[in-house]
Amino acid sequence: MKELKDYSGDFVPNLKLEDLSKECLVSLYNAAGKLYLGIDRHWNKVARERFGEKVSGEMEADVWRLGATADEIKRTKKAANIQGDDVVALAKVFQVDPAIGGINQIALEFKNNHLIFTVVRCVTVESLEKYENEDRVKFACGEDAQNWPIVGRTVNPRMKHRMLKMSPRKSKDDICCQMEFWVED
Repeated sequence: MKELKDYSGDFVPNLKLEDLSKECLVSLYNAAGKLYLGIDRHWNKVARERFGEKVSGEMEADVWRLGATADEIKRTKKAANIQGDDVVALAKVFQVDPAIGGINQIALEFKNNHLIFTVVRCVTVESLEKYENEDRVKFACGEDAQNWPIVGRTVNPRMKHRMLKMSPRKSKDDICCQMEFWVED
């Protein structure tokens, strides 16, 4: 079968992902990353409406800290066959995770066996800024800040983390957040 640039044509009864072009697969991958975060946003909105800000925030924190964060990183490592437990392995995870590098603009820099991870543009921050909801930006980024150490420890239990910058940002031209990871001997 000829590779499909997209799926705008006729129905293909036995379609396989392998039949789609690389560009189409990348588009689907990006859509999956947005869907993943979008479901979380919709779930949290319903929880806030039903239970209030405090309880919904506690529920969200529990979901991510009690397993969802580690599961996401383990599945990404396995799917991409990322080997190792150092900051290079962590950087690879950031590059290919649909909800991290898949939908956000990121920058990675290595300095003396440390990884400086920068989220230049973040779909969550930009979405919340659009509605001028600084409290939600503080909440979302505060929750994420507590999950990033889990991300590092999932790659290596000795991985350490330090936040260098966190939103809300002063200007739309600023980076959204920046952090440092390293493996402690």
